[in-house]
Amino acid sequence: MRIGHRQFKPSLAGTVATFVLIPVLIGLGLWQLRRADEKQALIDRLQAGGNTTQLFNAGNAETLPLLQQVAASGRYDSAHQILLDNMWSSRRTERNGEIIGTQPGVNVLTPFHLDDGSIVLVNRGWAPFGRTRADLPTVDVGDDSRSMRARVSSIPEPGMRLSNNDAGVNWPRLLNYPTVAELHALYGERLLPRILLLDAAEPDGFQRDWSARYDFKEFGPDRHIAYAVQWFGMAFGLLVIYFVVSLKPLQTDAT
Repeated sequence: MRIGHRQFKPSLAGTVATFVLIPVLIGLGLWQLRRADEKQALIDRLQAGGNTTQLFNAGNAETLPLLQQVAASGRYDSAHQILLDNMWSSRRTERNGEIIGTQPGVNVLTPFHLDDGSIVLVNRGWAPFGRTRADLPTVDVGDDSRSMRARVSSIPEPGMRLSNNDAGVNWPRLLNYPTVAELHALYGERLLPRILLLDAAEPDGFQRDWSARYDFKEFGPDRHIAYAVQWFGMAFGLLVIYFVVSLKPLQTDAT
């Protein structure tokens, strides 16, 4: 194909590489847009869930929307807690809040015996290990009757599940993403299939920033959209390079 004083004559290798990479780049951009929509939906759900407070119990545990704000009455079971392993927290400078590193720790999951006789795990927040992983944080909590506020969440699952190996017999149990079956083995069938995220204003908790857990502050929808624009830009740039490189000077016969 002739364009002005040049001829469009792409190489086979360049054509194959270009038309393999462009769909990949476009696919990555579309994936980032989907992630932005999902993140925005979580933000909307978190904001909407805070407008009303529902009483949490066994009757509505499975039907309440995720991140709904709830009130629950009962008592903690301090003797049978789970420390959810492989949890990391960002450390920041005090002046400008910049991230300077991460610190290993656990999420403290404490069984809460509701007044109706059922049990729900309450995530009381993140706590760091001591000088070594064997130095577990102190997580004792009073077993007095109380009412508290929280957000409804799902039992956390990993991207790739690893075996807990031997979880031991001592409490608190240091576990790596226990399954529902493992939790029922520990607490019985009265355990509800949801967990509660303890409100930051409630006492007897640890570091709690549930918006950061859902990446609202540091990795919100705008960041996903920006990445999508980059992927689409790379696809367009690759297409432009392909056409420019494929334009060859016209061959003229020597006289």
